[in-house]
Amino acid sequence: MKKGLLALLITLLVCAGFAPVFLTYIQPDSAGTVDLTITDGDQKGWSVYIASGDAVTPLEPTGGLYEVPEGTAVYYRSRVLAEDLADALLELKPSNSSVSVFLDGELIYTDDPGTGSRIGDLSLSMKTEQRDAPVLITLPQDYLGKTLTVAQPVSPGEKPGYDQQVFPCETVLYSAKAYESLSISQTTQTAYMAMLYVAVAVVLLAMFIFQAMHGEWSFGLVFLALFLLFWMAEILLTAPFSYHYFGALPFDASGTLVQLSVSALLVFLGLRFSRPFRLAMLIVVGVQLVLLLLSVLTQMGLLVPYGDFYLVLIDLPEWGHLLALLAGLVFAVLEWRRGSSFFGPFCKTAGVLLGAYLLFTLFSPLYWPGYIQSVAERLAGVFQLVTPRYPVTVLRWVLVVPSIAAALTEFMVKEVRKRADLSALALKSQLAYDNLRRMQQSAGTLREWRHNMLHHLSVLEHLQQEGEQQRLAEYLKGLTADIHAVAPLQYAAHPVVNAVLSSCLGEAQEEGIRVEAEAAVPEKIGIADSDLCNLLVNMLDNAREACEQMPPDALRRIRVRIHMRGRYLYVGVENTKATPVYYNQQRNICLTTKADRENHNYGMRTMESIARRYDSRLCIEYTEDSFSISTALLQRPVKDRSAGEAAL
Repeated sequence: MKKGLLALLITLLVCAGFAPVFLTYIQPDSAGTVDLTITDGDQKGWSVYIASGDAVTPLEPTGGLYEVPEGTAVYYRSRVLAEDLADALLELKPSNSSVSVFLDGELIYTDDPGTGSRIGDLSLSMKTEQRDAPVLITLPQDYLGKTLTVAQPVSPGEKPGYDQQVFPCETVLYSAKAYESLSISQTTQTAYMAMLYVAVAVVLLAMFIFQAMHGEWSFGLVFLALFLLFWMAEILLTAPFSYHYFGALPFDASGTLVQLSVSALLVFLGLRFSRPFRLAMLIVVGVQLVLLLLSVLTQMGLLVPYGDFYLVLIDLPEWGHLLALLAGLVFAVLEWRRGSSFFGPFCKTAGVLLGAYLLFTLFSPLYWPGYIQSVAERLAGVFQLVTPRYPVTVLRWVLVVPSIAAALTEFMVKEVRKRADLSALALKSQLAYDNLRRMQQSAGTLREWRHNMLHHLSVLEHLQQEGEQQRLAEYLKGLTADIHAVAPLQYAAHPVVNAVLSSCLGEAQEEGIRVEAEAAVPEKIGIADSDLCNLLVNMLDNAREACEQMPPDALRRIRVRIHMRGRYLYVGVENTKATPVYYNQQRNICLTTKADRENHNYGMRTMESIARRYDSRLCIEYTEDSFSISTALLQRPVKDRSAGEAAL
């Protein structure tokens, strides 16, 4: 444990040393950036008005919006540029409207030529499509102190007879250096996040290939990797510079990728649900994909014209995915309550993440003023049936981290278990070899006894006829000792139990330790061979080591009892001892008497782990000169044993 913590500390120190270099380009240089966007309660020095010829009518803000009379075509906003920036750039984000820009009344930019070039005489129009890039204007070197005027068209109201509301577009003033720094920062942030998702996806796909090469098809890893790749694609499509590469798409590609990623995540979870939940989740995902296809076709204008049904078809997949995510979370909790080894850690991790986010939001006024208000506004949009994207985003984060952690943990546990099984198989092979060797020795001894039997009988008959009773008794005692020295050929019908007892007890006998064994174990039981092998070997090795530490003239004995008790397999080993026992009651293990305790005690921990795996514990009892350890393992049906092994 100490070595693991030290390794973790060294890793963190190495990463921390390079973090400043790695994060150099994350934050832009804000020294040359001035945000001129009008917000609720702060007009940033702008005066907003409508104009007709030389007649000007000021507009007053109402909750951050400006109401203009019906029939108004264009509105204006003006301010004096008092910010002295080197090589100033003006960025406007007018969405789907055209725009004209004036400096001291002189037109310096318009994307709707032919509609006028004089303030008060413009007739700008709305665009039929969303812009694929913001408007970037290089201001003249002598802009300082001049009046900047931005003109935008008024969108026609949805209902005639009502005043329209307008909101001036985002406006930011940059120095050339600050704009370059912003572009680098945006590129770095996008690249880092995209590379992170791709790296994790590649790891998951490598795990899929590795398991497939070993005969196990884990398609859930493929869908989890697809989830990350869809999310990566969404990040690239929503990057500030994406318009240079993708232009304006005929549908909401970002929203489509969000919903595809959610579908992939739900399939990953569904493949790990039990059969009823799995079937329900896969059906839900199938329905969601059909709705998503209808939504995309509707946005492209291939199904229905704009109207109420048009809006329903567009928004329905998002609401469906929110309900599907909630259903997936409920199913995961139910699977956890039913004892799933996968969804137990999954749900706990998801709960911790959700709690951490709630705490972050609760205390956000200390370090992020306005965050709670933005959360409240987004939740209000959900309750007003505007868009569920905020809760979908939160649930996506809450579910993806436990999913990846659980998948990686499951993979590592399986590999650890495979290595343990291979180690147990190697041990079983060695035990089988030792058992064969002892059987050969026993067979050789029996052949020798058969060869010498007539000679022994003749000697016994002669001693009896001569009346040499004392010598007869001594001769019989010697023959009896030789017979006891021959190890039994079979202790139990179970091959693993027989191999372990033959090998371990045979070694003990060779060292002069008296052994007694009763093993009534059938050939097939509901205990994994690897677990049974590890349990017995550790018990017998500890018993033999305790006997070896006793004085040569002391009674050294090992007694083994293994038998069935209903559905339980009782395993008990008792031995004599001379050294003290250091028992840790809290951990239910005996500490080693060796000097290097950190690199020992693995045997006790292994035995306790195996006992717990079969709904039991180790029972440890000791006196001044004896020690016993036992457990009763609950057998499992053959179909459940793989699940039990995976839970290690």
